[in-house]
Amino acid sequence: MNIIVRYALQGAAYTVFCAIIYFLSTAPAYNYLEADQAEIKLAFKHASKRLHDCTKLTRAELKKLPPNMRKPKSCPRERAVVQVIIHLDGKMIADEKFVPPGLHQDATVFAYSKLPLPVGDHLLSVHMRDSGRSEGADYIKEEHISITPGQAVVIGFDSVHKELKFTY
Repeated sequence: MNIIVRYALQGAAYTVFCAIIYFLSTAPAYNYLEADQAEIKLAFKHASKRLHDCTKLTRAELKKLPPNMRKPKSCPRERAVVQVIIHLDGKMIADEKFVPPGLHQDATVFAYSKLPLPVGDHLLSVHMRDSGRSEGADYIKEEHISITPGQAVVIGFDSVHKELKFTY
């Protein structure tokens, strides 16, 4: 086959291929949220409090241990479950529990969750418990928010200042 014909056919094939890719990348319209919807995203990384305090071992307890295991303190590694409760206009819309990963449930919790949110003015209240207690909350954040269509409210945790944060 002639080299000019071969290059012309190859150019035509590339043009058709590029046109198909362009069509498929722009034509199917995709709406992530409905026209009157917004979204709450819960996203943070947090190491919860340890469930048990360190205890000092007595001489008798230390003697029972092998020489390479003799540490003056015994510190259990297990951490508390992180619970997040979200209220919107006084009504509970989410109650999420995040168990610490790891062999001994001692690693940092990575929390991520998405919830639909109606557009408008709302009172958003978030309660987070990370200490292992059964009642109450360790951190509370309440704020009046005004949401527009397609907007996302991100609930995060600032581990330096030890507080919940809302980002719009």
